[in-house]
Amino acid sequence: MVKWVEWKAEQVRRLESAGIEYPEDELLYIISILNEKARSTIHFDKEIELSEALSEDVLSRFERVISGRIRREPLAYLLGEVFFYRDRFFVGPGVLVPRPDSEILVGASLYSLGVDDSFLAGRYEDISALKVDANVDHLVLLDLCTGSGCIGISIANILSRYLLSYQMVLTEISEEAAQYARRNIEEASEPDRIALEMCDLFPEQEYFLTTYGKAAFIVSNPPYITDAAFEDTMPEVRIHEPALALRGGSDGLQIYRRILDMSPKYLSQNGILAFEHGFDQRGAISELMQSAGFSDVVCLKDFGGNDRVTLGRFRGILS
Repeated sequence: MVKWVEWKAEQVRRLESAGIEYPEDELLYIISILNEKARSTIHFDKEIELSEALSEDVLSRFERVISGRIRREPLAYLLGEVFFYRDRFFVGPGVLVPRPDSEILVGASLYSLGVDDSFLAGRYEDISALKVDANVDHLVLLDLCTGSGCIGISIANILSRYLLSYQMVLTEISEEAAQYARRNIEEASEPDRIALEMCDLFPEQEYFLTTYGKAAFIVSNPPYITDAAFEDTMPEVRIHEPALALRGGSDGLQIYRRILDMSPKYLSQNGILAFEHGFDQRGAISELMQSAGFSDVVCLKDFGGNDRVTLGRFRGILS
């Protein structure tokens, strides 16, 4: 009979040989998800038999997951879900896996919307001037390049706790990604207040303004990895995740320019635009936003201390 401790050591070796960082941590995380137990409870006695620790069903599913990880498939794809901000989101092949640093974009957006400043309290003192007009009767929000919908839906789930009238509009060009966004909308707190529009960044202008009205807030995590840098990303990213959601052209700023060019047609006067971007793109993004008519442009750092989220208020001439 195989002992738990022997089996665990072998699985750690398998992950380590495949180049997985922190193999033991990942192993225990996988087991906790498959076994539906908190990771902190996965402390089996060294002498316990493997059959006593894990059921045949869990072991079968584990083998499928670890085999995929050895092929460097994203763990979130293999599990079919990922925890982001405060909720679970369905993900799989064809959609970008939500990253923890994108939670900064959600938290900053909620702070700017004036409804929740509890997440990462104290990080947002630099954007105190970037609050949406409190006198707006009905908030229209746009989440461009939504992918799984994790950013827009996370914002909407918090808005749902307040006595607010709002409409969250998610946009996506990829049908593969949109299938996950639709599933995640169904799980949202108020799915009837979240719409998904299939389009290239923005819906047709007349349709959008007639259906929803001007947006007070636009949020986006567009593709921003340069073509050259993309070739050096991890196999999970380079081989398995959609390049459409990652590659931002030769300088990584291709989609930002398009969004800034088009946003005046959709954003209300004094509306807010919030971007996630690469750690080395702060200066370029700020310059582009200021040139497009945005003021009070500020940047926030991510969990690793890197520049990651930039916001600004639109003061330019509306289209």
